[in-house]
Amino acid sequence: MDGRPRLGTSERSALSELRYQAIFEQSPASIFLLDRDLRFCDMNAAAAALLGDPGQTLGRPVAEIMHRLWAGADAQRALEPLRPVLDTGVPFQASGYPLTRCGSDARLFVDVEVRRIEVGSAVIGLMCTLTDVSGHIRAREAAASSEERFSQLAESVPQLVWSTDAAGRFAYANQRWTEYTGLDLAASRSTDWRTIVHPDDYARVITTWSEIFALGQPYQIEFRMRRASDGVYRWHLIRAWPRHDGSGAVVQWNGTSTDIHDLKTALEALQASQERLRFMADAMPQKIFTATPAGDVDYFNRQWMEYTGLSFESIRDWGWTQFIHPEDVAENLRLWQHAIATGEPFLCEHRFRRSDGMFRWHLSRAHAMRDASGAITMWLGSNTDIDDQRRALADCGARTLISSSSPRSHRTTSESRCAWCRATSRSSNAATATSSTIRAWNTCASPSTGPSACIA
Repeated sequence: MDGRPRLGTSERSALSELRYQAIFEQSPASIFLLDRDLRFCDMNAAAAALLGDPGQTLGRPVAEIMHRLWAGADAQRALEPLRPVLDTGVPFQASGYPLTRCGSDARLFVDVEVRRIEVGSAVIGLMCTLTDVSGHIRAREAAASSEERFSQLAESVPQLVWSTDAAGRFAYANQRWTEYTGLDLAASRSTDWRTIVHPDDYARVITTWSEIFALGQPYQIEFRMRRASDGVYRWHLIRAWPRHDGSGAVVQWNGTSTDIHDLKTALEALQASQERLRFMADAMPQKIFTATPAGDVDYFNRQWMEYTGLSFESIRDWGWTQFIHPEDVAENLRLWQHAIATGEPFLCEHRFRRSDGMFRWHLSRAHAMRDASGAITMWLGSNTDIDDQRRALADCGARTLISSSSPRSHRTTSESRCAWCRATSRSSNAATATSSTIRAWNTCASPSTGPSACIA
């Protein structure tokens, strides 16, 4: 043990959320989120600088904002991939996307990436990333006429910058490349890439490079590169663009290697935290579920499938109504829809069909999770089997009714027939009982009300 205090589940979850928010807000790329109606629902600081005041942007249709900011053709071209990505889930990427601001000749070049956002299997919108690569585009144009200007620019950026001829033979490497890899330009031309690329990534990298060089298309790839100063392998994002001659043939490759190790490990830690939370939910004896703000159930833990004998796909969203007792469905839906509409906690006693066809009583609770603004982001619920408690209470009431004509004293009758109720009242967890159940226990066990009160 290292002596450091262990973080609890809530602390780990909070830390993961803070990491995610820090990555989102501090990313140099402009990132904004769209809902399923293609309206802005969130953006980071870089996106706000590009698209304008969030107060004037959030909640507005993306088409309205794009046409307000960018020249007509550029705005329309930027909108074209959004709906196909939302419908198909196939990501869209484009490098060097040109954008011209309305009323200005200034042009901005961005790398565009559009990905569909899914929670479980529910589609909730799109994540759009715009990376300003105007500097790189202009640098390539300048390099065509002046290698010296290209070199000056390459030496000024924090990335590892390099260029090769059409066959991939090194023609230029900036000082940061040399400092990181320990290889100057001459050594880079003759080195075995096994000395730089992580052994587990080498085959994939060589295969990708061979394919890309043959196709002559821009590419990007992530792999681990060895740092010469300490031998540590760090994750890098490598991006390269071909330069063509007048006939369209590739004459040069220009590329950058960006250290993304810290970002990648933070994302992996977030994913690991989410997996741990899911494992804990599956390991709990209770039945757990989560739902979207609209009430569509997007997660059931393992206990649900074991109890119902049904697959997740068959009971997700609103498919869970199939295992509710027919007499309880209407009230269940009324209470659930009321909770969704008002944000109030959900509480319901109802019967669930077990895989063997038997219905057992359950107490279901759900609470809304909210963001900083108070908007509901999800529902978290639990379902506790209370069938044995209800049957015991009913049995206690029946025995009281049968013996109500006995000449024995009420006090003796109460003591003999209600011992279970008093024991239950003492040992049961009030957090898993409804107020009516607790009243029944307390009334049955009370010597002042008499045994007939068990029939409640």
